[in-house]
Amino acid sequence: MNRKKKQKPILKGPNRQYNFMKHWRTIRYFYKKKYDLSESELEVLLYLYDEPRFSREDFYLASNTMHWDPNRFYVMRDRGFIVVWREKNEVANRKALYELSTKAKSICNSLYKKLLGEESISENVYNNPIMKGESYTDRVYRMAIRKMNESKK
Repeated sequence: MNRKKKQKPILKGPNRQYNFMKHWRTIRYFYKKKYDLSESELEVLLYLYDEPRFSREDFYLASNTMHWDPNRFYVMRDRGFIVVWREKNEVANRKALYELSTKAKSICNSLYKKLLGEESISENVYNNPIMKGESYTDRVYRMAIRKMNESKK
């Protein structure tokens, strides 16, 4: 008995179920430029966005696969992306707990909305530093942003 395996249909064009990563590079560049974030910092924010509270050890676990920077936690805390939720208390034997700031949560939320096509990237020079076109890379991404926004209309 020869049984043929059922092959899954190859979805092409607009029939694809998921395509939200199509504009990932453009959206990532926008957030890195607008908020002066490194790629590692943005990835840590996205990882911790799902965690209501985390310890410093959790933070280092999240950034373990990235370029090692022993000061990343302190830099992100000082820049206002991470806030203290509970102070360290040695008497009660409790370690400090942290959470993402409102600013960091809004960055992540907005990024996901842009990936899903629910929001577009602003083309206003005052809201988007890329639109100034100060570098060649900015000019290339400026064209990509316009094309992305047009395709989502």
